[in-house]
Amino acid sequence: MTLKSADITDKFESRRLSIARWADWFESRNYLLPLMLLAMGAAWRIWWVHGHFDTLIKGEAGRVAVAFARTGAIADPFYPGEGPTTHLSPIAPMINGLILRVLGVETAESTWALTLFAIACCLGAAIILYQAFAIIGVSRRSRLAGLGLACLLPLNELIETDEFRFWEGGLAVLLSASIFWLTVKADRKDELRFADIVLLSFLLSLLFFISLPLGLAGYVNLAVLLLRRAPVRRWAGMITTAALLLMVVLAPWTIRNYNLFGHFIPLRGNAGLELAVANHPAALNDVNPRGVFRARLAEIHPDEEPAVFRKMQQEGGEIPYAARLGRETVAWIKQHPADFTRLTIRHLTQFFFPPRWLWTVNSKRERGIDIRKLITWTTAAFGLAGVLACLFWWRERMLYAVAIVTVPALPYMVLQPILRYRYIILFPLLYLCTEFFHRLWCLSKKRSLPSSHL
Repeated sequence: MTLKSADITDKFESRRLSIARWADWFESRNYLLPLMLLAMGAAWRIWWVHGHFDTLIKGEAGRVAVAFARTGAIADPFYPGEGPTTHLSPIAPMINGLILRVLGVETAESTWALTLFAIACCLGAAIILYQAFAIIGVSRRSRLAGLGLACLLPLNELIETDEFRFWEGGLAVLLSASIFWLTVKADRKDELRFADIVLLSFLLSLLFFISLPLGLAGYVNLAVLLLRRAPVRRWAGMITTAALLLMVVLAPWTIRNYNLFGHFIPLRGNAGLELAVANHPAALNDVNPRGVFRARLAEIHPDEEPAVFRKMQQEGGEIPYAARLGRETVAWIKQHPADFTRLTIRHLTQFFFPPRWLWTVNSKRERGIDIRKLITWTTAAFGLAGVLACLFWWRERMLYAVAIVTVPALPYMVLQPILRYRYIILFPLLYLCTEFFHRLWCLSKKRSLPSSHL
């Protein structure tokens, strides 16, 4: 070997060792890559908002937040001056209303504050689930891939930065992720303490109040925790504690609703309206589902047409109006059980595999929809395969992941799912997707599989 060749070889070796040292340093600090993904996710969302900045407040949730900011009342979901409402649960409007009260209604300052809060909730949920899925046995590679998809896939920027400025979804997924993390942490302890149940039960009561679908999933996982870790003699006390805390959390809102409206309403009063939007003869039409959905909203939803709002007011307000729609819809369901079954199956399928028209519900923008649909369907397919694997092969603590993906879908079987509703299962579905794909790849390469649980 010539002297020149030896010098070149030494330089390459030195560079290789330098890269290896940096790689070892980076690998020894497990928190760096997740933090980088979070930072990139936050940066591109803020960049997107900057190009689509809009201080306009719209939608029922935004109007209720404005009413709370100005009057301190949970009111006016459809039109200013309408009066008290049960159309929404109060926690998210109260938080958003306080921000508006301090920073102003439809100002740049309040818009940025609400937007950053929504982004923080979504990305916070993603990183908490990253930690929680480590506890139940998901490999680090899979979790990094899932976190990367959650942070960097341009699928839900409008939902995360605009709709969740006022709707409860961002807050709900953050609280749900935190409860999931606390639940699987409790499962690892040598002894399940009563204090663990009290904390979980209180947080679950808040989550159930904010988001019934995610709250149901949390309670299912609480039941799994009791079955796995609590002796039978302690079940009665723990279940009673959970029930009492739920009643305590719901009591002020329920009492308020009874005093104002004379009805027992512990959550929201719009169930009949939502049921009617999704279940009716025209919904069976497969030719133009978007047109049918928009026409149904225009026909019965008070937020769509002034004439519908006036009709609602003539019937005595939102509660009698929703109750009447609910009775009519239930009567139609009883008379047409086969059609209702068909719609139920369709709704469940659309929840996990949203059809193309759901991306154009509020606009006719076509750009990028096919790519979004392909990514959404692919991750859903692998994620649901992961659910089956959790049930029948991986088991152990992986069973906790089943509830947070499947249970929230159940209420939407009788409602028309939209992309904002589906978002509540997005992150756990991504983590199960990447873990299933990783284990499948390991099997195909005949490599050692990751441990099923930690």
